[in-house]
Amino acid sequence: MNDKKNQFGLNESYVEILRAEWQTDPLSVPEEWRNYFAGNKHQSPSKEKVATSDLISKDLIQDKINSTTLETQKLPIIGIAKKIVENMELSLEIPTATSSRDIPVKVLEENRAVINDYLEDDARPRCSYTHLIAFALVQAIKANLSMNNGFIFENEKPFKLHRSNINLGLAIDLPGRDGGRSLVVPNIKSCQDMDFLTFFYAYNEVIDKARLGKLKTEDFANTTITLTNTGGIGTVTSIPRLMTGQGVIVATGRIGYPAQFEATSKETLQALGVGKVMTMTSTYDHRVIQGAESGKFLADISRILIGGENFYEKIFRAIKIPHHPYKLKADQAVVIGQHAERIQTE
Repeated sequence: MNDKKNQFGLNESYVEILRAEWQTDPLSVPEEWRNYFAGNKHQSPSKEKVATSDLISKDLIQDKINSTTLETQKLPIIGIAKKIVENMELSLEIPTATSSRDIPVKVLEENRAVINDYLEDDARPRCSYTHLIAFALVQAIKANLSMNNGFIFENEKPFKLHRSNINLGLAIDLPGRDGGRSLVVPNIKSCQDMDFLTFFYAYNEVIDKARLGKLKTEDFANTTITLTNTGGIGTVTSIPRLMTGQGVIVATGRIGYPAQFEATSKETLQALGVGKVMTMTSTYDHRVIQGAESGKFLADISRILIGGENFYEKIFRAIKIPHHPYKLKADQAVVIGQHAERIQTE
């Protein structure tokens, strides 16, 4: 897409916040953003126009509130919220489909505990589930390069984009100044060339820049695939919107036991062989990615997270953990009832 107005996709809300700060006080934003906004004057109204517009909007909202006699108030959507509306409507132009898969997380959970014990002993940052999931996602893309494809219209002709660099976008939820939430999606560039330790620090750097408000234009550029973790607030599964320019967006749900086993004792869970799971969805651009490709992609992520492709061995080696990682093994059959008593007495 060559539409400059929507070049930042989901990050438009973040950019609009910076734009508002720049309009109020140009020196309040980094030099790169000052240059960017100054070079896009057609998108940047003057202070006087902004002040007038804001005044009109506030008066309009207050008039609506004062004049309404109904319990329901109809308020205009303005500012950042309006930009989100525009982005979501634009995303509807992409013909998407979604694959879903439940993934066992016992091996992920056990190896993460080992990794964090070692990192803490070495006074290094902790490793989250998302660090490991994101790295597994990159490995799966390397084996399924079609998931990194993009789509573009040029001179009214459709083209498939074969991209060699895997630029992984991370959906980051940030608190807004008005008490609301703001979503930004910066990316880690050229993930395909990184071992886990390099990826780990690159991931942390992107998160820190987002939380400190230090993201630059290049941090948003050329995202090929996005990972969003909706499971942090307990969501089991979600199908997020795919933004233009990207081939796929992956969403992870909460890590936990199936809902029907929430009140079951640990002893019963162990006897039944019930483990924690995580639901993962792959929402993809159906113009350049097919369902079988998406399904295999999720299957490969699952296989990697349970120890395939020497995934955890490579991570332990990168961090220099002098242990062998846990691997998935089948449970031994549990004999219950009278047969169990007889075995115990033999």
